[in-house]
Amino acid sequence: MKAIASAGFDADLARRGQKYEHRMNAPTPYNALLWRAVVDRGDEFWVGYHSVFESQDKPVRWTIYSKNAAMLGNSASTREVKTLTRFTDGWWIARTNAKGAWLGDMRAPESRIWGSKKGMVDSRLLLAWSIHPTVKKDRLRRIFPDQRNASDYLQRLAQRIIGNHESWEANPRLAGIAGSLPEFLAVEE
Repeated sequence: MKAIASAGFDADLARRGQKYEHRMNAPTPYNALLWRAVVDRGDEFWVGYHSVFESQDKPVRWTIYSKNAAMLGNSASTREVKTLTRFTDGWWIARTNAKGAWLGDMRAPESRIWGSKKGMVDSRLLLAWSIHPTVKKDRLRRIFPDQRNASDYLQRLAQRIIGNHESWEANPRLAGIAGSLPEFLAVEE
């Protein structure tokens, strides 16, 4: 299954002439038929999906997450952030929030929630932390995404596996960063 999905990602990236530093592929939760690729392009990550039932020439819709390492600001020098950046092995993105910074690990799949805003899909990273550099104790807090749409997720996942892109795709937003509005994400089609 991985070889079939990888061939689809390889073909799409080659067709686009995209160069990248690293790429990882993993099945989406609860199945081995829909695969998620994360492509490290230096200052951004591209995240795309490919079903094993799709031909290799089927274009992948890539969602672009900029890394924004500078957004760690004062938090970058803390022991907690240094540990997290080592733990994530470079597969992280950062954003500022009301109390400091937020760091998310792109290796883990994102929780997808449809309908918070019409025509949007909110992406919440399953491994994410809020960093409060001015607090004396417990400067690092794990953020757990809202899992309120499990049945909707599974229905949309099944539809996407058989090729119904509309059920899975929408205008993406990065959400779940406490003290920050959702961020609209670019797409490469």
